[in-house]
Amino acid sequence: MLLEALNFKLPSHGSPSFPIVHDYGKLVHIDFYRLKSMQEIEEAGILHYFSERDCLIVTGWLSAWPKLESELIRSARGSVWKVKMSFFPKGREISVSKLL
Repeated sequence: MLLEALNFKLPSHGSPSFPIVHDYGKLVHIDFYRLKSMQEIEEAGILHYFSERDCLIVTGWLSAWPKLESELIRSARGSVWKVKMSFFPKGREISVSKLL
């Protein structure tokens, strides 16, 4: 839904959250949900997206890695926005805040 709102065309097949990284060129979606160690993060080459790419990075479950999240925010080369989604039985709440 977010990628579509940003006018990125998604492939018609596959789940956007099954692979750990989806690279759409100027936008990269990284899902930290199934990653269990920093070693896995490093071996997957995820950190290079933050340091070597000029693109919009959208992450899921980065908050499960609070130390890494803080380091990435501190070293960001551009704006950092946090989008928090909360789901309830009768709806959902979305909040957006600019961190940098």
